Amino acid sequence: MTTLIAGTIGLFFLYIGLALLRKHKEFLRNSIRLQGSIIEINKLLYTEKGKFGNMRRHLTPRMYPTVQYRYNGKNYQYHADAEINPVIMPKGTSLTVLIDPMRPKAPQLEIGMKNGTFLFGIFVFIGLICLVVAVIDFDPTSFVKDITDPFVIVIAIFLAIFAYLEITPMLKEMNQSKIYPERAKEIE
Repeated sequence: MTTLIAGTIGLFFLYIGLALLRKHKEFLRNSIRLQGSIIEINKLLYTEKGKFGNMRRHLTPRMYPTVQYRYNGKNYQYHADAEINPVIMPKGTSLTVLIDPMRPKAPQLEIGMKNGTFLFGIFVFIGLICLVVAVIDFDPTSFVKDITDPFVIVIAIFLAIFAYLEITPMLKEMNQSKIYPERAKEIE
């Protein structure tokens, strides 16, 4: 049973990771580099619940830039999701912005692009680890016994129906959509 579970989880993570990596690499291949500048630094305070649920304590503030860039004679601005150090990158600092010419409202800062590759690589790594566990744990006699067990058959049917109804549309949407959303607004 471990082989089936680990193998299924491994394939799922591997598929998601490789699909996201492919889209990320496609964005990098199709994008052009523009110069943008930090026009504002936004301080976000993250809070978390205390032990009793209603108490909150403040954590270290995080700094995120609002970046302005120009493309095809139009100015755009957006709130970047790449954290910066305002001492090293103060207001007015020039940054490299990556955009897909077909979607200029979906920018990414060049400084934040390595995080995407790392994050998607983690999905691939988890998938490969699960597949290795499935292969190492594989026992042909146990496998035949597991797939003929009525409980396992019922669970497999339930998971197949769930995958068809819930996961398949999500994966189709993921394959058809662009990896980075349109977050910039056109300004005058």
